[in-house]
Amino acid sequence: MLNTKEEKARLDREESESQFERDESERDESESQESESQFERDESESQESESQESESQFERDESERDESESQESESQFERDERQTYDGAANMSGESKGVQALLREKQPLA
Repeated sequence: MLNTKEEKARLDREESESQFERDESERDESESQESESQFERDESESQESESQESESQFERDESERDESESQESESQFERDERQTYDGAANMSGESKGVQALLREKQPLA
């Protein structure tokens, strides 16, 4: 009888130890899964922020490029506006043409 009580106590102890080990291993697994998922979330967030930064950098570069192109085209447009043709030999605008300037200075020519 003593052996059975001792054996029963030993079996109970082993069972509780094995249950404790199972619980501990499950807890370790869940913690590792949580840390892995947290790592994945952090990684995806960092990738998103990097992509947003690169997109915003691209947008800034593109807007700067657009501004410089528009300034160049405006200056070209201003030059074109100053010297526009309104006939075969006449020019009008800010600088006018040679013939218009001659007519202003020498109307009889």
